[in-house]
Amino acid sequence: MPDSGAPAEVYDLYQAGLREHGFDPAQFRTMTNRVIYVCDDPEAGWNDVKQHYLYVFNVYRDWSPRPATSPSSARRSTTRTSSHATSTWSAPPR
Repeated sequence: MPDSGAPAEVYDLYQAGLREHGFDPAQFRTMTNRVIYVCDDPEAGWNDVKQHYLYVFNVYRDWSPRPATSPSSARRSTTRTSSHATSTWSAPPR
């Protein structure tokens, strides 16, 4: 999901993987976001936001690397137009 909620250990593993494969973790940016929706009724709140949340999830999924591409061995640049994003993947410099 776009709201990763991932514990710090996930980022530690990512950085360890970069080092293991000869990359400097300082050369890679790591981002995450936290989605919060405050409401009185969780079920009604979920009904309010689920379609929007699914949309965001799908956009992030489309921007993510394809299964044959490892995030630790590729870098993406994204070009956006008004309603479309195009991602290009390339190997980072060693």
